Amino acid sequence: MALDGSAVRAQTNQPANERFTAAAIDLGGTRSSRVTTAHVTISLDRWSSKAEQERLMAAMRGKSKDRALEVLRDLRPVGRIQLNTNLGYDLHLATQESTGDGRKITLVTDRPITFWEAWNQPMYADYPFTFIELRVDSNGRGNGHIMPAVRVSVSSDGKFMFLENYDIAVQLKDVEAEKTTRRAE
Repeated sequence: MALDGSAVRAQTNQPANERFTAAAIDLGGTRSSRVTTAHVTISLDRWSSKAEQERLMAAMRGKSKDRALEVLRDLRPVGRIQLNTNLGYDLHLATQESTGDGRKITLVTDRPITFWEAWNQPMYADYPFTFIELRVDSNGRGNGHIMPAVRVSVSSDGKFMFLENYDIAVQLKDVEAEKTTRRAE
């Protein structure tokens, strides 16, 4: 998947105060032949600033992908994602852009690594990012997907970002957005 790098700079640091819920459907891919489902809750407190986005893009353009991961982890969290009733984890980048009849929301975070994975270093250990895309209409309803294990590269001119997904993306169905009150910091 290729993304226009200019879209990453289309947002300002504004409060988001939104919660998104969805049904996640994992069709199995190469990891499993069984279909699994989960309830996903995404809480956004703010949108990423242009400076944060540019800092991450500069790191992604660099030769060390470890540096891009360090920069992402260093960004102040923008919200959290939670599956079912499990503990959630921080989201580090959130952008939105108008689609004419709604919005496209892109979220990025580091992928949680298990002890087994850290120890054994399987091939997907080279896919340290998680990308989430939500497309919602003007009523806050829509669909999306989660790419749980992604490797990122950027074209030499910095205009395009390429996302290589390790496995099949998890589909998000029945996405619903709702406004929330600001969390205490």
